[in-house]
Amino acid sequence: MLLVVLYHFWPGRLSGGYVGVDVFFVISGFLITAHLAREITSTGTVKLGQFWARRARRLLPASLLVLLFCAIVAASPYLMPTSGLPAELKEIVASTFYVENWYLAFNSADYLAHSGDPTMVQHYWSLSLEEQFYVLWPLIMLLAAWIAVKWFRGSRLKAAAIAIGVVSVASFVFCVVFTLTNPAPAYFVTFGRMWQFGVGALIALVPALRVRNAVVSFVLGWAGIIALLYTAFRFDGQTPFPGYAALLPTLGAAAVIAASNTDRWWYPTRLLSVPPMRFTGDISYSLYLWHWPLIIIAPSVPFWGLTIYHRVALLALCFVLAWLTKKFVEDPVRSWKPLTSRPPKVSLWAALAAMIVVGAVALGGWVVNAPAYQAGVQAITQLRENPPECFGAASVLDPSCGDQSPDTILPAPGFAGVDRPTDEQCFVQLNDSRAVACEFGSDDADAPQVALVGDSHAFQLLTTFESMADREGWHLRHSSRVPARGARLRLPRAVLLGPHAPTGVRVWQTNWQRASSMLSSPRRSRTRRIPRRASSPLTPRLSPVTRRHGRR
Repeated sequence: MLLVVLYHFWPGRLSGGYVGVDVFFVISGFLITAHLAREITSTGTVKLGQFWARRARRLLPASLLVLLFCAIVAASPYLMPTSGLPAELKEIVASTFYVENWYLAFNSADYLAHSGDPTMVQHYWSLSLEEQFYVLWPLIMLLAAWIAVKWFRGSRLKAAAIAIGVVSVASFVFCVVFTLTNPAPAYFVTFGRMWQFGVGALIALVPALRVRNAVVSFVLGWAGIIALLYTAFRFDGQTPFPGYAALLPTLGAAAVIAASNTDRWWYPTRLLSVPPMRFTGDISYSLYLWHWPLIIIAPSVPFWGLTIYHRVALLALCFVLAWLTKKFVEDPVRSWKPLTSRPPKVSLWAALAAMIVVGAVALGGWVVNAPAYQAGVQAITQLRENPPECFGAASVLDPSCGDQSPDTILPAPGFAGVDRPTDEQCFVQLNDSRAVACEFGSDDADAPQVALVGDSHAFQLLTTFESMADREGWHLRHSSRVPARGARLRLPRAVLLGPHAPTGVRVWQTNWQRASSMLSSPRRSRTRRIPRRASSPLTPRLSPVTRRHGRR
């Protein structure tokens, strides 16, 4: 999970760190299948109630604690924008009952493109998928073992390995096809990920796959680590994932697990067991739970910046919270006698009751904040239909507005996040190295050519310049990513919006120092032609003093 955490803190540095989740799936498949195999071998069956109760005591206490924290924060207008309240609370409820991956799949959230505003609990999709695995996997193994004994008089574990192999092959084929045809939901769908659990499971069930030979183990283990490092640094948001690309991190993780020889200190399995790595592994579950909500909340905390020092401090805080949660929540509840000394159904009913409590807290957050949310929606509607005098750009262009000092910020800070262009496909995130250009306005060959260059600040001006391009007959080209320094500008007769624009042209420009290297990259560039459309729901007349309250 450390790869995922570092990826979320520095997506531009570790652009493929999201493959840490795939590694987690392989490890889970190996560990859980090995546990089930031992139980089948010793007892001939799996006591499902006990298995599920142990999983609930192990995973739910820390998970529900973080969800409860997120529900309280989401209900606080001082830490989270009011406009995002419905999405936050819906996903908190979905995460509480471990269906977050399906919620995101049905809503076509593009995890790697970071489309829209991610919620505090979006990372629970992988935990939801894992819980579904814990429900399905013992059933698959038990069914295979029962069929083997009843009809074929064969080995239970051999039958389980064959069944898991068939399920894994079918899952991988589905994953590849679905990623090609519908990539956004393919990232979250349970059956498209089962093959990764299956790869780890087969290592647990087939002894021949666990390598003891010193030389082979050394080569295999380091090859797996190199594969994981390659994917972590070379994959990015444009890699068709999971699909066939997920084979590399999945097989890399499998290679490290299969390289079971630990005779020498320089063997990878030995290095991965040094005390700092063991400590990180022990708290990795809670670390994964805490890191994402804190990343989402941090930009809304007054006086908290986004410098390297703030990020390192936040990462350290995540480690501290993870350790505290492990010591005072995970471990005590897992061995709590009032639960462990009673039948498994007591643990399961207690888990359900705790989940209902968290869901009720989320519902209470909506009840408390619903009037403010409805008032904010109504205010935005009125602002669109009848803006006040000296509002937005008028406060600069109208001389009579110069002496007026507004006493109200419009829209309200809790709804400032709606003040953004709707063409999100034109904005390139930090972990995306493409040079994406969007074109608007006139297609006439003689139309004036206008280039708008910049990232998040220039993107906020896009809707305004779209309207100007349509009205004035311009051909507007916008780019938010600079491909390389020194690249020539290949836009003929261009008015380049920046401090050195021709006299008489009023311009806005961000990141001007890099502007000369934009627009024409020989590699990995893509241009989107955006058809003419009506202006965005919230016209670009919002007050310049309004800042976006929330997350990028």
